[in-house]
Amino acid sequence: MRKGYCDGQISQTERAMTEKRYYEAIRKWLEQRGYFCGDGMIGPDTGKEHYYQDRGSSMRVDVAGVKNLGTRQADSIEVACVEVKDSASVRFSDVAQAYGYTAVANRVYLANRADLDTYWERFLSRIGLGYLQVQGIKEPVTEKVPSAYFKPDEASNLEFLRSLWIVKCAYCGVYFPIGVTWKGESKQLHEAQTKGPDSYPQS
Repeated sequence: MRKGYCDGQISQTERAMTEKRYYEAIRKWLEQRGYFCGDGMIGPDTGKEHYYQDRGSSMRVDVAGVKNLGTRQADSIEVACVEVKDSASVRFSDVAQAYGYTAVANRVYLANRADLDTYWERFLSRIGLGYLQVQGIKEPVTEKVPSAYFKPDEASNLEFLRSLWIVKCAYCGVYFPIGVTWKGESKQLHEAQTKGPDSYPQS
């Protein structure tokens, strides 16, 4: 049987590796809900794509996504952050770590394979932290508790967006990528997802 979180026999590095196997499934879950997660957006500092913790930049959250909620008149970006764990139970330390991202993001989730009991479901709902249950690498992600909408400090939010290679123009308020290269047709996908429905091609 695979050694678990609570037996104290898994190193921090080994634990991180087991968590990373869920990144792709969580990214796809975010993308299905309209978030752009860096697909094909190759950063200047790492040469890697996707908004994953292991891409080597200053970003520390496991998986992140951005979605435009603005209009033709004004840009407004929503940021989602997911802290990923791989354990058989929910722990206060994991909840506290995930909740810390409310300082920079609008939607925040803890993702884990553990089942939620009534206590944790009520507790997470009370503090506004969302919960995603991951069943396996190729299994669908299930939203057990929706995330509340948080309003982080603007300076902290913009600093976090910079780690995603996105900046906001101080004059016009428009968000745009900086210093990146694109792979394939990913630039068009990024523009559609981060500029809102008006930018999608008309049929």
